Amino acid sequence: MEAADRQKECEASRKRGSTLLRDGQHLEAVAAFTRSLALAPTAASRGLAYAGRSAVLEAAGHFRQAADDARRALGLDYPDLLKYKLHLRMAVCRKTLGQHAEAEESLRQATELIQGCQLPEEKKGRLLEEAADEFRAVATSKGQGLCVRYLDAPELSHGWREEGDKRLSSAVEVKNDEKFGRHLLAARDINTGDVLLVETPLIAFLLEAENFDKGHKEALWTHCSHCYKMCLNLEPCPDCPWALYCSEECRKGAWSGYHKLECRMRRKYDLLKAPCDPDSSGSWTRIMIKALSTLTPAACLENSPRVAEILSLLPDVYDDEKLERIRKLAKTICAVCCEELSAEQRENLAKVCERILLVFQRNSYTIDESHFVPSIDAFRSREVIGRAMYPTVALMNHSCDANTTRVYHLGTQVVRAIRPIKKGEQIFSSYGPEYGGMPKSRRQAILRKKFYFECDCDSCDDDWPLIGATMGQVPEFLRQPVHIPLLKEIVQNVIANKTIQGRCYSKVVDKDILEKCRKLQNLFVAQGESRVNWIYFFTEKCIVNNFDLSAKIWLSATGDPYLSPFNEDSIFAVY
Repeated sequence: MEAADRQKECEASRKRGSTLLRDGQHLEAVAAFTRSLALAPTAASRGLAYAGRSAVLEAAGHFRQAADDARRALGLDYPDLLKYKLHLRMAVCRKTLGQHAEAEESLRQATELIQGCQLPEEKKGRLLEEAADEFRAVATSKGQGLCVRYLDAPELSHGWREEGDKRLSSAVEVKNDEKFGRHLLAARDINTGDVLLVETPLIAFLLEAENFDKGHKEALWTHCSHCYKMCLNLEPCPDCPWALYCSEECRKGAWSGYHKLECRMRRKYDLLKAPCDPDSSGSWTRIMIKALSTLTPAACLENSPRVAEILSLLPDVYDDEKLERIRKLAKTICAVCCEELSAEQRENLAKVCERILLVFQRNSYTIDESHFVPSIDAFRSREVIGRAMYPTVALMNHSCDANTTRVYHLGTQVVRAIRPIKKGEQIFSSYGPEYGGMPKSRRQAILRKKFYFECDCDSCDDDWPLIGATMGQVPEFLRQPVHIPLLKEIVQNVIANKTIQGRCYSKVVDKDILEKCRKLQNLFVAQGESRVNWIYFFTEKCIVNNFDLSAKIWLSATGDPYLSPFNEDSIFAVY
């Protein structure tokens, strides 16, 4: 992007951030100012972006980050006439944080700047009075800010399968046959909650453009490009606007790991608006360049174990015209970004890039964050922040009645059993369609269109009814006294309300949730209840949602869906 275009985009994002701040949309405002900062071509425009983001962070109750951004703005080419505002903001924030000496010093600097500016004495007096009033008030009513808790990924149950490869549990084995291809089987009896797979992404990136995945926001401006944590005062890479970090540690880790090559390639080839990318959002070029920078061109040419693992997966299917466009794009990227290679090497590398793109399109997963809304006692739909490839997870076949759930701990994907799995049974995941909420005809249409197969799981073969069609079928044993009254009460409430929504699940989640769900599942087994029964489905969903809260994002009473006080009493246990 040319400097003039960057300046234009920078100013547009800054104006949008100001509008969003006035509307109280704090997270969106932070994203807009961060985008302005990343695109800023000059010190002056960077200073304005920092100052704007500082104002949002103060309004949202993030006083430490607000003071840091104000300090950064003052260190750049910020207008002299406005510097007193930043010193005053630092004074207010530091006083709120209990840093009284630093607060007094910032107030003194703000006062001196007002007194020394070229303004009529009457206006100076008014500004001094307003500054003193604001400092005395110290915004005790302002929010406590966004609190996000990220939990470390759990250990594998039953140890790992192979020495040196800690992705797959010893309770799982990889099999290959003509019908299922490579797939996962239970090597022993597996219990509800067992951790079967823990895998970090091989290729991953945050959402970068709004049309990349329709309906999802650009996480690039709100999450660290290296660790994927949400961060409201990201710092951009000094050399490009396409990577932003939450800490110096993450920046150095990314630079030494892959971004040094990625940064060089992206600066040589304008990937964001690549004119020859068949995908209008430029996503295909991003996939190829991320693959090249993560795996390295040398490893791609040598077919290293990691590359071979990707290439062994099934590719997506396109018509000849689109394949030719992808082939041309791969050749262009390799020609522009890998000039040091010979013509033959670039030709071979382009073939590998083409194949990786097709495999990625078919086998990649979204990286999700799960949100909970205490004020309405409900789960918010998952927020998609990126896309990634997990080659081992991709070995799982689909079932509309899957026996596992996938959970994200930052970028790491964790697969857990949501019901007992007998030795020798296949381990299934869900590719999206589930029997409980979608008729068979629609499930099959989606799977044929996106994954090119006809599902023959039990729920499809027997055409199991939807959950709503069996709401009145209450198992007799649930009408009798049981030793898990909490679950019994919730189930009865759901029956009475004729609903099975996420807001009901939250009441079940406490420190004993797994044990209670296991007991309820055992009661089903003892009573001979069918898997079709909706209460079994409900119990599994209790477990799924319990596992799914890998990120704790609490919503505020003001309606902002991200910024809120942290409420210790509302914390859900994640197992």
